[in-house]
Amino acid sequence: PCMKQSDNIFLSIGTNIGNRRRNILEAVKRIKNIPFNIHSNASIYRTEPVDCISQDDFFNTALKGATPLSPAALLEAVKAIESDMGRKKSIRWGPRLIDIDILIYNDIIIKNKELTIPHKRIMERYFILIMLNEIEPGLIIPSMGAVSGRLKEETFSEDIEKIEYINFTQEIL
Repeated sequence: PCMKQSDNIFLSIGTNIGNRRRNILEAVKRIKNIPFNIHSNASIYRTEPVDCISQDDFFNTALKGATPLSPAALLEAVKAIESDMGRKKSIRWGPRLIDIDILIYNDIIIKNKELTIPHKRIMERYFILIMLNEIEPGLIIPSMGAVSGRLKEETFSEDIEKIEYINFTQEIL
């Protein structure tokens, strides 16, 4: 189901298995083919796993862009990318080859079994807030409030390190 192009869509990408940098680049390449037109993106960050399962650190990034797909069709498309890249069902919050989440889809609010938009843990995840703030300082999340305000009011203990910035709006080899 195609809708008119929606252009205030934020996705996050995470990986902690194998060559994490290559996994992110591969995911971005595939996301562009959805089609998802990337307008801007965050740096790649190294983050520690948020939940207490012993596993390797994650590489994460976030994208802002546009797609003609509805939220449900976009979810289907990113889940297909995850499984095509080899993601296996595993324990909740366990290691993952690739994880693509829809964080924000315009001002739409959805809460059902398959999909919650805005993503329900945005305001608890320091690295997500950092990435959103990098892409769009002053961003207000529908029904949740300002990203910058949350960063100011909360002291987060997550270990996070900026690895590099790659401009994903350009062609990636």
